[in-house]
Amino acid sequence: MRSRHIVAAACAVLLCASQSPAQDESLPPEQIHIRLERTPGLGKSPTYTVDIDGDGQVTYDGTKWVSTIGRHTWRVPQDDVVQLVNRFLDAHFLEAATEYRTGEHLSAAADGTMHLSGTTCADLPGARLTLNLGEKSHTVFLYYNYPEELALLPMDVDDTAQVAGRARARDSKGSAVESISTQ
Repeated sequence: MRSRHIVAAACAVLLCASQSPAQDESLPPEQIHIRLERTPGLGKSPTYTVDIDGDGQVTYDGTKWVSTIGRHTWRVPQDDVVQLVNRFLDAHFLEAATEYRTGEHLSAAADGTMHLSGTTCADLPGARLTLNLGEKSHTVFLYYNYPEELALLPMDVDDTAQVAGRARARDSKGSAVESISTQ
């Protein structure tokens, strides 16, 4: 019960930092939810979703090019969830654009190919992040040309959810793939 109050108190402090002092808002853990969806790219990009609830419940669903396929659940410390919410708020996630898919450097050539900073644009993997804090909810799709302050959030979710061994990239025969692209 003590940790339940810790999460609610921590989130109240976090939410009040972005509101006027008169708007004291407290959130119970069941009103806190974070979701990361790793979307496929061209090639062997790990594809999975991970959900983290305010009480520390993690639900992982590996779909393609990962060590662990299917839905699995476990728990992480609530304090880790509070720290993750802090990182989202510090990155101004709630104020971010809903998607970062293109940028001024992305253009189509006459032959129909896409060019990114003078090179042919490959189908990059993406990351869709959602943060729910009570009635506040925001989803951001990170693909290309997104602010640096948002860049580490997908890895922060992975670290907090402890998915490293489960989401390790694998080829079709189950062998480890050398690297995992995060952008």
